[in-house]
Amino acid sequence: MELLARSYAGKGAIDSAEQAMRNLREKYPENFYATMGLGVISLLRDRGAFGEQYLEEAKVLDSKDIRPYLLLVRYYSYIREFKKAENNLSSGLIRFPDDDRLKELLGDLFALQGRYQDALDKYQPLLVSNPADRNLRQKVARTFFYSGDMGKVSVILNALQRGAESDYSLDIFWAEVLSEQGRRKESAAILERLYRESTGRRIAGMKWAIALAKDEKLEEAEKLLATIGESIPPLGGGYSTPVAGQTLDDLERLQDIRESARQENIFYLNTRAILSELAGRYSEAGRYLEQALKIDDRDFETLSNMSDLARLKGDPEARLKWANRAVSLYAKHPSALLLRAKVLLDIRRIPDAIIDSKIVVDSYPRLSYAQALMSKVWMVLNNPREALSTAEDAVRLNFGTPEAHLALAMAKSANGRHAEAESSFRQALDIDPRYAEARYQWGLLLRSKDRIHEADMQFQEASRLEPLIYKKAR
Repeated sequence: MELLARSYAGKGAIDSAEQAMRNLREKYPENFYATMGLGVISLLRDRGAFGEQYLEEAKVLDSKDIRPYLLLVRYYSYIREFKKAENNLSSGLIRFPDDDRLKELLGDLFALQGRYQDALDKYQPLLVSNPADRNLRQKVARTFFYSGDMGKVSVILNALQRGAESDYSLDIFWAEVLSEQGRRKESAAILERLYRESTGRRIAGMKWAIALAKDEKLEEAEKLLATIGESIPPLGGGYSTPVAGQTLDDLERLQDIRESARQENIFYLNTRAILSELAGRYSEAGRYLEQALKIDDRDFETLSNMSDLARLKGDPEARLKWANRAVSLYAKHPSALLLRAKVLLDIRRIPDAIIDSKIVVDSYPRLSYAQALMSKVWMVLNNPREALSTAEDAVRLNFGTPEAHLALAMAKSANGRHAEAESSFRQALDIDPRYAEARYQWGLLLRSKDRIHEADMQFQEASRLEPLIYKKAR
């Protein structure tokens, strides 16, 4: 009977394989292959509770097989059940204390939650043992990136690129790094090249579409995205398509294919929302984000974009609601805490803003945006000298952070260094010409100097970019 189930799985006949496994389990309840196989198929078919139950049984039936642990950890990570994933990893490491796959998965789980120092603590010993592991080195680089340590990121990426053939994942990461460094045209050029080389590189294409839209090429961006949308895979990832020669391990990998398809759909909907926002079509953007939340209501980027959409619509209550939701799910994620800190600062809940900002600054002192936000806190507290020092740190940590240059401009202005402040305003807008807040703040400085015409130009542009926030900016 087990051979029959294996035969059906090998032919890609999943329905028949599932029935054969059920028959096998009915006669032999302790058969590991059937129990494991039903767990895999249940997860593939979105019957999560049954999949969990089968895989928990499989752990007991064969205590020497690590696959039930690996599958459950990946599954719980996919559905953002972080505590369950961590508990499975902990019990797995007790049983398989020397298994590097579990240790790396624990690092992945921490990184997914924004627990970047915890992730590094898991990755770095593995890298010492496996210095040639390119995938692991990229993970370490990404962890440094999200921690704000741009110097270490560049060192690792330069080493990975030397003597290596073109690497899609490495190139798309480079594009992300360049964008964060303020080198947005170089970043967009990489994304364009990657997509033109292969239109199957849809993530690169979608990132390129966002870059085009932010460069005032919205029509071109929307045409590109419409083309990409025609090839977005179905949510199921096509798992039911028969594939000859499938084994149980192949069925396990299909779960990763399904997750990849799901993430691609979410990213596509978020990209549609961003382009709609840039066009001022806020209701349309909201509909796309709601669709993304129906796929995964715990996706961090979607929650963050929901909060920003509420900001653009001038709805501070909704903005804070989405930020709180992000922090409730990602309590140690620096971006989640900073998202909420900025909302709290804008609505003048200063003590609460200080708490969130300080947690991030203390944990990630090299994160430029965190320092920039802290500088604004000092400004609100009427301490321009401390604001200036903190803003200078923010610019030093990453010259490509427009928020850092805005913080520096405002601090310099408050310290009476108006000519230097204007230079910092220009630098912020050189990096991001669509930075409406920078234009508005510069307009205020210009107006205070009776340069009314120049001030009105900045106010008008701020109003064009974010009309519901700066519609009365004059």
